[in-house]
Amino acid sequence: MVSPFIAMVRTFAPLLAGVSHMSYRQYLFSSTIGAILWIGILVSAGYFFSSISFVQEHMASIVLSGLAIGIGFVIYGFIRSKKLRITR
Repeated sequence: MVSPFIAMVRTFAPLLAGVSHMSYRQYLFSSTIGAILWIGILVSAGYFFSSISFVQEHMASIVLSGLAIGIGFVIYGFIRSKKLRITR
């Protein structure tokens, strides 16, 4: 259910579900619930934040900041996983 909210996980969720032998019914249920939450939360957030003038004026900066934070987490996770492999 978390996969729609994390770009890298969203990309590989179907592959990982297949490799882990998740049943089709369980995957379909999880994927559907995740999609419904994804749509509901993002549409509601868009509606709420569209009425705030600060957000309207600084949309490009907000999007780029979110992108930078996301890439930062991916890089952090990659470096951390490399360090854990080296110490083992």
